[in-house]
Amino acid sequence: MTPRTKLIAVAVLLVSTCLHSQSAPKFPSKVRAVTARLFYENTGSFSDDILSRPDLALWNTIIGEGESGGPSRSTLITVEVDGDGSPNAIHKEVLSVTTQEQGKPERRHIVRNLFFADSGKSFEGVWLSDTGCLPIEITVQLDNQTPIKKKIDFQCGE
Repeated sequence: MTPRTKLIAVAVLLVSTCLHSQSAPKFPSKVRAVTARLFYENTGSFSDDILSRPDLALWNTIIGEGESGGPSRSTLITVEVDGDGSPNAIHKEVLSVTTQEQGKPERRHIVRNLFFADSGKSFEGVWLSDTGCLPIEITVQLDNQTPIKKKIDFQCGE
């Protein structure tokens, strides 16, 4: 066997192994949770989930006022999706995370393949920069399931 033939045989074997090691999902996945955490630029750490506290005063967050816990101009949105937990399962559902800051164009993050661990969980993170003064509406949708809507009520002023 020539070196080129060996290389082709190994490539075919690798592709075949990869295709067979991925399993189709047993049932549709579902969005389990949507969280948002402030990134504190003075410590490099993250806040607790600010969406779990709708009454949280996010006033002048960019300079650490209100109940923000520190100065923050970036927010991490995390979407947790439940799947079937099959080893190496890949779900072909489309996950869409849309964010709309008041008066600005919407931002859309699309994921076409969700990869799941044996635990049946998949996580998708969306980093938002230049946040902290304008309210943000978040819409998360998985395929044709009912959209999940959340709001972060950032405000700034004197």
